[in-house]
Amino acid sequence: MAGFSVERIVFLSLVLDLFAFTIPLPLFPRIIEWYTQRESGDPTGFLSQTLAVVSAVRSFFYNPSANPKKWDIVLLGGLMGSVFSALQWFVSPYIGSLSDKYGRKRILLITMIGNILSALVWVQSTSFASYMLSRVIGGLSEGNVQLAIAILSDITTPANRAKGLAHVGIAFAICFCIGPPIGAYFASRPLAPALSPGGLELNVYAAPALITLVLLLLETVFLIVALPETRGRRALPTPEEKKEEANGHAAEKATVAQRLHRLGDLRELHFLFLGLFSGVEFTLTFLTFDLFDWTNRQNGSLIGSIGVVSALLQGGYVRRATGRVGEGAMARR
Repeated sequence: MAGFSVERIVFLSLVLDLFAFTIPLPLFPRIIEWYTQRESGDPTGFLSQTLAVVSAVRSFFYNPSANPKKWDIVLLGGLMGSVFSALQWFVSPYIGSLSDKYGRKRILLITMIGNILSALVWVQSTSFASYMLSRVIGGLSEGNVQLAIAILSDITTPANRAKGLAHVGIAFAICFCIGPPIGAYFASRPLAPALSPGGLELNVYAAPALITLVLLLLETVFLIVALPETRGRRALPTPEEKKEEANGHAAEKATVAQRLHRLGDLRELHFLFLGLFSGVEFTLTFLTFDLFDWTNRQNGSLIGSIGVVSALLQGGYVRRATGRVGEGAMARR
């Protein structure tokens, strides 16, 4: 697409994708509560059997004196998030390997098909089993962020890579500002009758699910039209980088063994950070639901405020400071 750099295309596609991803975040506690009320009369159903296992595990560690059902909902929500993340962990190496072999764009578009299918199943999921199917499909298809990082790595040099990859963090921050509040707002709005032809029963939160679906469709069309293939494309060093290398001022190149060792250390640190961050991020709405009985709108405002702080840090500080002090020093701060 004329006038659009690859970095800008990746950034805009990430905004659409993460916007769709963050819309349901404040809704999870109430979604599970709705399914629990809806399917409580069926002791042989998937939800009842899952809750029985969750309740047994919870009773082994802690037996609250009041309202144990809310604890079970919180634990079930954690299990639901773990399934999604575990599937991502399983499929991510394959997505990366396939993109190296067949191209970033082709594999990205295939993952988008899975994301769209996941949203379609969510719209129509009137049972907990079908909703979990939606989450499973989404977990197996979610490769957008890792492929965006691969694309940005293809088109940047080591000197400007941190600046390019900052687009990922900025997109996360922006979408955490707007996605959860919008999801919470439309969760309280009735779905227009025209969107439910023939009285077809839809999910209680079909409105935010449809918005998610539309965003994913827009992202797919945008990627088809605008994104070029970047596999095998190498960014040329800038004149300043060439001058530094010619004068012997370029950074000393590490051996393959040193780079692999450093990569292993970074992987372990990243795993530890994401384990803590994602645990807090996903369980926060369940905590406020259990302790304060917060509504979707209150949870949406909470996550949105976290997004505002993150946006200020990512866009106002991290992006500028990284170029000045370097990635290593920035990571240690």
